Amino acid sequence: MKTPHDWELMAVDSPYQTAIAVQTLLQEGNWMEATQGLSVLIDSMGRSEKRSLKANSLA
Repeated sequence: MKTPHDWELMAVDSPYQTAIAVQTLLQEGNWMEATQGLSVLIDSMGRSEKRSLKANSLA
């Protein structure tokens, strides 16, 4: 049995590896877990982009 993904940690640590894990799950037909991972990845990338835009506007 595979261990569940820690999507929050994975998305912060490596968005690329998170995307690969989601892709693998989709190829395996594990739609529920892939959807959860994709959702967390999107949220994480959105927060990162907001921080970047805020930092650039302060510079």
